[in-house]
Amino acid sequence: MAVPLRFWLGVLLAIHSGANSPSGSSESRVATGGWGGPHVALTVTEAGAHLEFDCASGEINEPLTIDRSGNLAVDGVFIRERHGPQRVGEEPPKDPARYSGKIDGNTLTFEVTLTESKQSVGTFTVTRGREPQVFKCR
Repeated sequence: MAVPLRFWLGVLLAIHSGANSPSGSSESRVATGGWGGPHVALTVTEAGAHLEFDCASGEINEPLTIDRSGNLAVDGVFIRERHGPQRVGEEPPKDPARYSGKIDGNTLTFEVTLTESKQSVGTFTVTRGREPQVFKCR
């Protein structure tokens, strides 16, 4: 019995579609939700992440993807806070930053590097579902 051409076209289309899907790629995403650790809170969403540090914060406006080896490298911003009251309408500077690191199970260790100055802000470790220990500027 001959197999119709339409069947083979469907098989080829399914194979091609799978190659571009997350399950067919060599990347996956960091699990959404809260991650915490010393001096950092990470909230991951489908669209990116928000970070709270001691006297600073960060934003990542793209999905947090990791390669097959568990490596993460994504661009965002790092926002330094200052002590005392904030003036109405005053926006703190947002420094472009690179967030890079490695995930191992439910633990993510990453470094924050300011991209313009190449200055390292620090290395942080967060665990999925763990309460963060962040001390905000007052």
